[in-house]
Amino acid sequence: MSDHNNVVARISAAYEKKGFRFQSRADNLLHGSKVPVKDQTRLPIRPLPRTGIVGYIPLSKLSSGVIRKKSISIPDAVVAYLDILGFSQKKNQREIEDSLLDFAGPLTAALDERQKLRGTIFSDCAFVSASKENAADLLSALRYAFVSWTADGIPVRGGIAVGKYKETQTYYLERVRDNFISRLFHGSAVTSAVRTEQSGEGALLFATEACSRFYQQRYGEPIYTLGAGRIIGWSDDPKTLYWFAGVSFVRILRLLSLKGAETHPIIAALWNNVKYSMTVNPDITWLVISVILSSPIASNAIRSKVRASLGVDIPRDSGLVRMTRDWLRKNKESLRSLVDIADMDSSITPLLRKKHAKDRLI
Repeated sequence: MSDHNNVVARISAAYEKKGFRFQSRADNLLHGSKVPVKDQTRLPIRPLPRTGIVGYIPLSKLSSGVIRKKSISIPDAVVAYLDILGFSQKKNQREIEDSLLDFAGPLTAALDERQKLRGTIFSDCAFVSASKENAADLLSALRYAFVSWTADGIPVRGGIAVGKYKETQTYYLERVRDNFISRLFHGSAVTSAVRTEQSGEGALLFATEACSRFYQQRYGEPIYTLGAGRIIGWSDDPKTLYWFAGVSFVRILRLLSLKGAETHPIIAALWNNVKYSMTVNPDITWLVISVILSSPIASNAIRSKVRASLGVDIPRDSGLVRMTRDWLRKNKESLRSLVDIADMDSSITPLLRKKHAKDRLI
């Protein structure tokens, strides 16, 4: 270290001889200028001292510390990345904690049933991976989780991709104590899954072109398109789609009641949820839309905005009207529950929640 210090001292002396000094400007960073030299800054909190044996090791003898036998490499993998939408905007602490539990629970149960899947959950995000041989189990697990997320009113967006996946285990990670949790994983499928999840709007499962082609060719899965994006279906269950489309649609009505809310960033995402449900099961989707629009939470002005947003008129055939009336008469409690779940999301602005606090269904 003495040679290093001597070199630094000679360089500093050379600059000082030419009249260069350091000056702190308004941005509080140092810039070269001809002003008196400031004393060297010493940070109050010092770095953690090194422990153990410190010495020089030749480059030829350096080791990465990787435990090859415990590391996992999947050359042809499927990886899904999942994220709770609007989580960072949630205001209610109880809701935040419940959302995390409701997000992690179904995934944990699914992976416990399918031991060949790999899963990592951190905060409001998760990764699930598998080899292509177990790709059906991975998608089945995601669809299982989606049913629970929908019932709990948690909007989750996913990205799914094919490519390489690798987990690295090291000697240091094995000996670290319980206050540190880590899983070192990477690969082209991981990167693509994250990028794909961020590419679309809505609580949907967006897929890369290669991944959608894989599921279509091997399993006959239908692939949906939304703009330039590709979507693999979450669910085809009528009850699940009822809740998925219904909660999304109630939130749309809440936002449309605000002035200028047609351009609200979440509106497009919610409409995409409804469009997906309508594509998979138009009957149940039109029914839930008609039921909600026939309830007191939808004013005439809101109904007009909905027709304009959909680009088509809402079906008014006698069969649908009769079915809607029968459903409302028999399922008032179910509709109340749907509206309550829709209004539980504290990421919706306080103004919006206050405006509709007194809404009641009769």
